[in-house]
Amino acid sequence: MIKRFGLNLGWKLGDNFMDDSDIICACEEITYGEIKSAVAGGATSLEKVQEMTHAGTVCGQCEDDLRSYVAQLLKK
Repeated sequence: MIKRFGLNLGWKLGDNFMDDSDIICACEEITYGEIKSAVAGGATSLEKVQEMTHAGTVCGQCEDDLRSYVAQLLKK
C-alpha cells in the first residue's frame, strides 16, 4: 500500500482494494472514482485521463501511481 500526504493511495493488482472516494491526486483532489469514470467515458491512455480530470498535472507526485491505476482499469 502506498501512502502520500497521509492519504491511502495504495492498491493491489487484480483486487478491488481502492474505494471510489480514495484521493489519487491530492493537488487536484481527484478520486479513484473520477479516474474510473474517465476510463469508462472513453479515456484510453494516461494522457486522456489527465486531460479529462487534470490528475497528475500539477506536481507530478501521483503520476506513477496514476499510470498504474489507468493501466489496470484499461485491462478490465
